[in-house]
Amino acid sequence: MAVRTTLGIALAAGLLATAGTAVAAVGDAGPAVFAEPALTVKGLIGHGGACSADKPKLVGVADNVVAVAMPAMTVRVGQVDSGEHVAEARSTCSLSFRVVVPAGQTALLRQATYHGVAELTAGATAVSEINYLLPGNAGAYVTTRRPFTGPTAGPWSYSDEVAAPAGKAQGQSVSLDVALSARAGAGDPGASVLRWATDAGGATMYLRFTVQPARQG
Repeated sequence: MAVRTTLGIALAAGLLATAGTAVAAVGDAGPAVFAEPALTVKGLIGHGGACSADKPKLVGVADNVVAVAMPAMTVRVGQVDSGEHVAEARSTCSLSFRVVVPAGQTALLRQATYHGVAELTAGATAVSEINYLLPGNAGAYVTTRRPFTGPTAGPWSYSDEVAAPAGKAQGQSVSLDVALSARAGAGDPGASVLRWATDAGGATMYLRFTVQPARQG
C-alpha cells in the first residue's frame, strides 16, 4: 500500500512530521502552496490484556499517518507447546491517544492498516477485531472484523476504511479496542496461530488522518 510504503521510507530516513503548517515554494516568484496542517500525537497508552505488561509504542508520524508498534499479541489453538489441546483463545488490548492539530482544525481518522501473521491448520478459523471509539460518534463504537480460515500460512495485511464524523475540538481522543481470536478446527489437531507483526518500518498499524477545518456550532 502506498500509504504504508511512503511512511516507512519517511520514518526510516528520520523525516518525521511535526506540529505546524508545511509550506512549499512554487518557483521563484510563484505563490506559496500550503500543505495539509500537520498533527501530533500525545499520551499514547495501552492497557488490559496483552498490553498489561508490554506497552504499544509510537513509531512516528509522517504525512498525518500515525505508526504504532503493538505488543506481541498472539493466540494459539489446537495442540499447543504444553501438549494440551486448546479449542479457543483470545487476546485483547485497549489503545488510546490524543490527536493535536492547529487551532481551528480537526483530525478525522480515514484509514487504518494492520499487519500480522496467520498459521492456521485446515478447519481452524481466526478473527482480527477492531472497535473504534472516535470523536463525533457520541460514545458509540464502530466495529470491524477480518476473518481468516485455514489452511493458510504467512503474513497478512488489511485496511479498514473509517468514516469518522467531523468533530469540533482540536484536541481529540482516539480509542481502539483490538482483539485477536482463534478457534481450532475439528479435523486437524495441529497448532494454529494468529498474531500481530511489525513490517519493515517497525510498525504494526498505520492510522491515516485527514486534517480539515473544525465544524462550527
